Amino acid sequence: MSVTYRTLELRGAERADDAYDDVTHPSHYCHGGMEAKDAMAAMMADADVPPMVAYWWGCAAKYVWRWPYKGATPSERARDLRKAVECLTECERAYTAHVAAQRAKVAAMVGEVD
Repeated sequence: MSVTYRTLELRGAERADDAYDDVTHPSHYCHGGMEAKDAMAAMMADADVPPMVAYWWGCAAKYVWRWPYKGATPSERARDLRKAVECLTECERAYTAHVAAQRAKVAAMVGEVD
């Protein structure tokens, strides 16, 4: 996977203004000089994980990235943390299912029966 790093400084050079945009450049995804999508691309660049594991991992990362910045109240912010936990639970389920399927495949190849 190819990773493109777009810092806010570079984006500023590409854009006429530094205004946040709810669709293409939301403020709650832009922190520390990097957007969440770029951090996730770097995080996942060399990961050899099944598609659904990558999906849930990315969802969890998104919620963890933005929780302190999205929502006007503590309960709204806590909701993003709960969403992250749910995504990590699904990520673990997907990974566990993948490992079980791989083990069953190997067992079938060597003639073992469950």
